[in-house]
Amino acid sequence: MFPEYLNLFENHGEYDVSVNFIGRDASIRKTRMRAEDFKRLINPKTGMFYEKMYFDDYLAKVLRYIIKPDERVVEIVVEM
Repeated sequence: MFPEYLNLFENHGEYDVSVNFIGRDASIRKTRMRAEDFKRLINPKTGMFYEKMYFDDYLAKVLRYIIKPDERVVEIVVEM
């Protein structure tokens, strides 16, 4: 089972989170997260980062997570 992006974070914290869709003209709202929320990107059953995620009920493959600590930015790059 894969998580729904909009349910992962509580929209508050130090980091801006955005999604970059590859292969589709799509967008979804930005959100915010705290540093300790990074663990929500990890599948508790496997201990590995989620390789897929839902975006408004559409399943997408996660290509990479880009973390820029100095800018307090997280970008999730996905392919639909």
